[in-house]
Amino acid sequence: MGFNISGIAIDKNFDKDVQKIADAFGWNFSHVKEVTFERASKNWTPEGEVNIYFSDRATLIFLNYANCLEPYAISDAKVLTFAYSATSMAFFMSFWDNQQHRRTIMEIERDISQQNGEKLPLEKDEPTTDSLIFDMINEVMGQTFFSIDLGEKAYHCQT
Repeated sequence: MGFNISGIAIDKNFDKDVQKIADAFGWNFSHVKEVTFERASKNWTPEGEVNIYFSDRATLIFLNYANCLEPYAISDAKVLTFAYSATSMAFFMSFWDNQQHRRTIMEIERDISQQNGEKLPLEKDEPTTDSLIFDMINEVMGQTFFSIDLGEKAYHCQT
């Protein structure tokens, strides 16, 4: 089984407040509980669930993949929406900067089926979308995805 995650990386941490995330995206959470980053980033987030990790300067949200095939944009923020499936070799990313579209790519089995916007500087170093997704998460978050301690605090929310 391959690694499969989907979500949104944002270069602001919303004061580490789950309700501010809900307000920004128009979500209503019926239940919120504290979990570890390991639990939050586990393969595919089920429908009706949202997992949120706040770093000191950014936010990483894990959503059901179906909710990540459309872009999200926030004023005064860099926002990367992504779906990464190593199992099916399908990868999607959409990058917005201050509500301005910069780049969208959909790649399935190494075939680019959709792309819009100008190539990002990181694409020179990472020509495949699977690698580019993690490079973009790292850039938006200001830290590498795999450097986040699995025991760090995150939030599991139900909609």
